[in-house]
Amino acid sequence: MTESTLPNRRVEITRAIADGAGPAAKRYRITDTKQPGLFMRVSPSGVRVWYLAWARNRDLKLGVYPHVTVAMARERARKALVERDEAGAPAAVRPAGQGDGSMLVGTFVAEHYAAHIRSKRKRAETELAEMQSLFRDRFYGLPLAGVTIAVAESWGAARLAGGVKPATVRRNLVRLKALLSKAVEWGHIEASPIAKLKLGRDTPSGDDAYLTADEERALRAALAARDARMIAARDSGNAWAAARGYETLPALRHYADHMTPMVLVAMNTGLRRGELTSLHWEHADLETAVITVLAGKAKSGKARHVPMNAEVVQVLKRWKEVTPHESDRVFPIESPKTAWNALVEEAGIGKFRFHDLRHHFASRLVMAGEDLNTVRELLGHADIATTLRYAHLAPEHKRRAVDALLAPLDTVPREQAGNALELMERVADPETLRATLLKLAEKLANSAG
Repeated sequence: MTESTLPNRRVEITRAIADGAGPAAKRYRITDTKQPGLFMRVSPSGVRVWYLAWARNRDLKLGVYPHVTVAMARERARKALVERDEAGAPAAVRPAGQGDGSMLVGTFVAEHYAAHIRSKRKRAETELAEMQSLFRDRFYGLPLAGVTIAVAESWGAARLAGGVKPATVRRNLVRLKALLSKAVEWGHIEASPIAKLKLGRDTPSGDDAYLTADEERALRAALAARDARMIAARDSGNAWAAARGYETLPALRHYADHMTPMVLVAMNTGLRRGELTSLHWEHADLETAVITVLAGKAKSGKARHVPMNAEVVQVLKRWKEVTPHESDRVFPIESPKTAWNALVEEAGIGKFRFHDLRHHFASRLVMAGEDLNTVRELLGHADIATTLRYAHLAPEHKRRAVDALLAPLDTVPREQAGNALELMERVADPETLRATLLKLAEKLANSAG
């Protein structure tokens, strides 16, 4: 068999082709058309070796055929290309020691992680600037292996002491963990030293996100401005098309798209994002003003009925007039994340997630004096313990409870006042309450004397 009968060629390599690749006077290659970069190099001695061309003039040996089959070669090539895309080079060709965690965090971010962020995030430069502001002084000078749990916890504690909210510190630590996880995935360190770092609750008690009155007004104004811009753009486009005899698009009425009605419904019902996107019109009864969340769509696995207030009813009636009729879903989308992030930025309300509208709903109810069990039922919590995170927002209820303890002292005889104070010594540690009782006992004693 001669080289002329077995020239370099491109073909989808099969087992039959690989088996039939015999020796020639000079080595040649068969490039696979199914897996980018994969080729078999056949030497004059008949040895067949798999290679991956992972960069210009850079080939990676994958193994010898038939010990490495066609399928195995393709899978090894695929994984090596993923490693190249994420870390700059396949793990097999990285410098020695690169995976021992000795690389500095700042170097890892600059040479590897930044490119990943830019490929995945629309606001990449903003995110990278935030990371530099957060982590540069404490972490960028450390090796990857030096970012220990003790170091991370100490940094978090310092931020808390400086007045940063617990939820913000938690998000910062989540970002740090994500960075170390990528370092592991790309082979720069064997294991994340903060993999077991405990972050606490997603929304710590006493720090659940909700909007102030000004922030809610800003959000609503941003929604209205967004609708106005999109409606004006549609009208302008239609006018341009009509003037030239082109087909026009349907005019937009009430709302430009799903965003405004979805946000307003979430704000007034506390429905989860998944409950909103899976909601069908047949389960949004505009006559009785009740939304039914089916058991199969609820996180708790239990159906619940959520009443609509007047704003929700009006919003859904208007939305039903203009929503696409080819879907039975009220909001036929998968996620509002992209539009939501832009909206929050325009409103200037900081890092406020779409899910935080649910916390906003619950927080407003509690601050308005609704009891926690009613809030639990509306939110669909499986038990009251989850809803107790909002208890701190009901100071008036706490005050009434404390007053109920104090009220009997108005009629307590002088000789029993000391007993009441002794009893309060055994109650959990409210120093302000104890001081109030001491003053009240002294007042009773003086009036009796």
